[in-house]
Amino acid sequence: MGTINDKLTYLNGTKTAIKNAIIEKGVSVSDNDTFRSYANKISAIQTGSDTSDATATASDILAPKTAYAGNAKITGTLGTETKTVKSSTSAQTVTPTSGKLISEITVQPIDLETKDVTPSTSAQTITPSANKDGISQVNVSAINLQNKTVTPTGTQQIISADNGYDGLGTVTVEAVEDLTAEITAQEQIIAQLQQEVNNKVAGNPNLQSKSITINQNGTTTVTPDQGYDGLSDVNVTVNVQASDYNAKVITNPTGNTLDVRKLITELPQQLNTSNMQNMRSCFANCFELTSVPSMNTSNVTNMSSMFNSCTKITTIPQLDTGNVTDMSNMFSSCTNLVSVPLLNTSNVKNMESMFAMCTKLTTIPQLDTGKVTNMRSMVVWCDLLSNESLNNILAMCINATRITSNKTLASIGLSQAQAEICQTLSNWSLASAAGWSTGY
Repeated sequence: MGTINDKLTYLNGTKTAIKNAIIEKGVSVSDNDTFRSYANKISAIQTGSDTSDATATASDILAPKTAYAGNAKITGTLGTETKTVKSSTSAQTVTPTSGKLISEITVQPIDLETKDVTPSTSAQTITPSANKDGISQVNVSAINLQNKTVTPTGTQQIISADNGYDGLGTVTVEAVEDLTAEITAQEQIIAQLQQEVNNKVAGNPNLQSKSITINQNGTTTVTPDQGYDGLSDVNVTVNVQASDYNAKVITNPTGNTLDVRKLITELPQQLNTSNMQNMRSCFANCFELTSVPSMNTSNVTNMSSMFNSCTKITTIPQLDTGNVTDMSNMFSSCTNLVSVPLLNTSNVKNMESMFAMCTKLTTIPQLDTGKVTNMRSMVVWCDLLSNESLNNILAMCINATRITSNKTLASIGLSQAQAEICQTLSNWSLASAAGWSTGY
């Protein structure tokens, strides 16, 4: 260190340096202050930030954190909380509780529901349930529509859906049969039997009951024999092709039009029907006809109303019906018909009112109904049917798989009493399994 003077000079420089450092820290030091007093000066130096002007209080500081304010240490008292809000379509302001700081906000999802709606013919407003926020999905049930096939008739028909359906999908109207061939055939056999009788009637006329035989197509004029004033009635025997007895009419002495068929009591044993395709209403309203001869019907497709209102026939011969598609009203109002043979009905589609009002009918065989689409009123008012026949009818219902609606025994014409008997027969369980009920 050198000499003593050198050491004193160094010490004095150190003192000066310390003095300046103390002054820089904000503590005054005079030239008169001793070097030893510098220790107290150094102790007076403040360290850290100056908090004398701080304004924070304990409630401003998050508990349990600490801070310094106003030259004092403060422990915070500010608490925290969590907030839960629901989602909304509009902005939301979330504010803390007094004295609390929000540490977390939980946004709840919207509570949506699925709605099932049945279609209606009127407008529907779909709203959520009371405890739901909204609707996420609307399921609209499919409309249950029914497809129907309709047979044209001579009267207006209103087509509506059956019970269990919401409405109609498609309505198929079967083609109207071309009647030109039928009319032509009828006119070729007997266009018209018409006579004009002298209408000179005075007092008590002497009228003749006359019988005639028709052997060929054309018009026959019937006149009273000499000595008679006119005709009281004409009995007609037709010995021509059977195409039709629909036609035709004769005129009695009083001018009234009579249906020839009402006068026919028997038919020729050999009817030429081999070329006929349409025998609709061929023998309808032959009220006096008691029997039907064998005939070739192999080409016939339509036997609708063929024997309608033949009120005296009790049975019919075995007919070739393999090509027939329509047997509606075939035996309707044959009030003395007792039984029918087992007909080939494999191509028949329409059996509506086939045996309607056959009030003495006891026997119906099990007919093929595989292609049948219509059995409405088939056996209405057939109150004498045997149990075996009722069981056959149940089998026909089972096999009628193309009938998909209104499958009740009432709809085909069975009475409530007959329906109750059917429930005791062997075919009932299968009929019920196929969707048939009594309808009562």
